[in-house]
Parts: sequence; structure tokens; C-alpha cells
Amino acid sequence: MQPRILNVDILDDKEPTVYVQKHIYSDRTFQVFRKSTGPDERFELSPGIKIDPDLFWDVSIILFDTADEFEEDDLREIFAVVYSDEDNPPRYDPEAHNQAEPYLSIAYDPNVQRYCCEPATMDFDDLESIAAPTLDEAIACAVDGLYAALAKGEGR
Repeated sequence: MQPRILNVDILDDKEPTVYVQKHIYSDRTFQVFRKSTGPDERFELSPGIKIDPDLFWDVSIILFDTADEFEEDDLREIFAVVYSDEDNPPRYDPEAHNQAEPYLSIAYDPNVQRYCCEPATMDFDDLESIAAPTLDEAIACAVDGLYAALAKGEGR
């Protein structure tokens, strides 16, 4: 089943700029917070989407630090994080943090030159095999895999 993908916000108050998307299935919606893959990438809000400037999204910008900051620790640069939409609603109070945990992240592995899925829990270890040459493809495959795993009753 192909989800409907909506571009719903651009978080540009801090560096790096983070894009917010919703992947909408018939019975479940996921939030994807993602970085740009380059200076020429265009991200436009989906038709009919209006941004409420008073809303805050709960995503830690530190997750999206650059690879330079992680080189010493040999960590891969994270380009996307996936949450359940119902667990991570936007809020008006920037001090009231949600306790939602992401299901997975997408990191770039320079050794294989691919974007790779990294599940946040062992419940979704099967998704570790997902890798793609582009961020969009890796996100689509990872969210589809997560949706299928949850539909089978695996994980949370």
C-alpha cells in the first residue's frame, strides 16, 4: 500500500533546517523529520497546508548534527527520524516536551555510499537490511517496512 505523503512544515529556526513530512496510510500516520540532502533540494509545502507559527514540533536538532561532529565517535550522520504521528503531536508550549521515542532513523553510511535504516529498538531489527542510494528511497522503504511490521503486530 502506497502512503500519501504530505510536506507539512519547514523547521528553519535552528541549523540545520529540518523538513517535516507525514506518511499517511489508511489506518496509521508517521511523521518523518528529515534534513536536506543538498543546497539545491527544493522542499515545498503540500497544497492546502498552512503552517501555524505558534506550533512546536518535538524533534531534537542534535540528532541532525553533521558528520564532522561524529567522526571521532565513528557514528554515521542521521538524515531522517520517524515517529508515530499520534505519539508526537505538535504543541504550543515549547517547554512541554513529548515523551515519544522515534521508531527508526535513516543514516548515511559513507563506506557503502547508501542511506541505511537504523531501528530504535530491537523490535524492528529486520528493518536494518533496508538501504538505498537516495534519502527519499530509503525513507519510503523504511516507513513501508515499519508499517508492515506494525500491521503484523510486531514491535510496539
